[in-house]
Amino acid sequence: MQESIAVHGFDQIPTASNHSNSENFALTVAYCLKHVSPQHLLGFMQTPWRPTLPLFRQHHLQAIEQVEQAMVQLAAGQEVKP
Repeated sequence: MQESIAVHGFDQIPTASNHSNSENFALTVAYCLKHVSPQHLLGFMQTPWRPTLPLFRQHHLQAIEQVEQAMVQLAAGQEVKP
């Protein structure tokens, strides 16, 4: 999907989720870095798709950790991996 949007010159902020898969965010980042030109890649968003209630606190914290992991890998010049 991101490739077809990029072909038409649209700016993008791809979104990933840990709703059902803990690797989705890192895989989305890695894919987009390879297939979307930096001039059209404005950043990334993560959404856990859970209510912000104490019951789901751990799920939200895991989403934050996944973003942090990708940011650390990028800052170190590494390939983003789950």
